[in-house]
Amino acid sequence: MISLELEKLREIPLVVGVACGLEKVKSIRAALEGKLVHVLITDEQTAKALLD
Repeated sequence: MISLELEKLREIPLVVGVACGLEKVKSIRAALEGKLVHVLITDEQTAKALLD
């Protein structure tokens, strides 16, 4: 596992997240709301669930 402290992550100007699957919607939403991810690459089903 590769990890990074949140403070260091927030210093990165462009963070691209790649995640899909309905079981990950809560985690993806938290990362987006926490402004930890600037760009998200996901599948259509997960994107629709995030928008609901």
